[in-house]
Amino acid sequence: MFSPEVLKKLVARWPDKTPLCLFGGNERFSILPVAFTRVSFRDCYNCHFSRDLVLSDAIPFQSGLMGLLNYTDPNQSYILQVSKSLVIDWQNKELLFVGAYHHDEFHISEADISTMLAAPLAETKIQSITLQPRITDEEYLVAAEKVLEEIRNGRFYQLNLLRYFGLQGEDVRASCLDKFNQRQAQMSMWVQWENTTVASFSPERFVRIHPEHRHYVIDTFPVKGTTARHADKGEDVRASQELLASPKDRAELAMIIDLMRNDFYDISKKQSIQVKDQGSLLSNAHIHHLQGHIQAQLRDDVSFGELVTAVFPAGSITGAPKKEVMKAIKEYEGRDREFFMGAAFYWDARGFFDSSVLIRTAVAKGEEWEFAAGSGLVIKSDPQKECEEIKFKCEVIIKS
Repeated sequence: MFSPEVLKKLVARWPDKTPLCLFGGNERFSILPVAFTRVSFRDCYNCHFSRDLVLSDAIPFQSGLMGLLNYTDPNQSYILQVSKSLVIDWQNKELLFVGAYHHDEFHISEADISTMLAAPLAETKIQSITLQPRITDEEYLVAAEKVLEEIRNGRFYQLNLLRYFGLQGEDVRASCLDKFNQRQAQMSMWVQWENTTVASFSPERFVRIHPEHRHYVIDTFPVKGTTARHADKGEDVRASQELLASPKDRAELAMIIDLMRNDFYDISKKQSIQVKDQGSLLSNAHIHHLQGHIQAQLRDDVSFGELVTAVFPAGSITGAPKKEVMKAIKEYEGRDREFFMGAAFYWDARGFFDSSVLIRTAVAKGEEWEFAAGSGLVIKSDPQKECEEIKFKCEVIIKS
């Protein structure tokens, strides 16, 4: 029953009218709720982290909250209250059912899961996907130059500007599912409900919270700076070393580390915030990034809503200062981001919390699929190189 195609089988054979929320990439566990009820962001706002700290448990999620935070309006988020889950342990090649059925709106039985996994999938070839940009390269370059002019005039220091692309192909959903099954990134997630699907190939962890001794530790891992991977090992090493040494990319990351350290201020214990890493290499299938690390002790009385208000959306996909660039982003992009650049998360009832930034993400409404990718513009940015960086990031969805 256990096979490398377990995720693909579950998504492909999931009952049509039952929402699906699958969290987990190339780390040890993937998590799939099998008994749950949809709840609102307001329902969760005043929920607090447990005072009964659980200090060790191999399985990170059994029951609690899981879902997607909407970048534009957290009140439009998609959240499930989960009572029972299927945990896929990739290390031990086990399927584990944890939690217990409750009075749930939706539930899938263990027998249903066994049926989904029993039959082999027909062999399929990954179909090609083409991108149809919503704006031309020339239009993007004009917008990027305007952003740089505003940086020079002092309106902000850094702005993350997105480009949006329509996805076209013979069967875009099947192609995305194939890629999801074969190319999962560190923080991948597949969510589908009603007429909406969100398929995220994100490598970026946003906020993680876990018990340690007598308090909770909160970490964030901002990602900035990008260079393409190379098939030749020597060339790949050279590219990664150039990224690590890049003054422009390190300055960009330093701004966001400072911003996110400030975001931690209202929810952390006094004098507990530390920058653990100013920037090390994060490597994925097609791209190298720089990744920072900030850590603090979470204040004892912080609620879920206070956490989201303090840190969301991630500074790595907004810029600095956050409030001003968020206004400017809406002006330049001319639309709401909605789930693009939002966050996927789970919050276990025992206190464990983990989340991703919804970069490298495709969103479908009905049969219409879109993808978004962007780059952080700073005073030393070259718009043409930023345009090329965005195309590197698109390879996760289009490369065969």
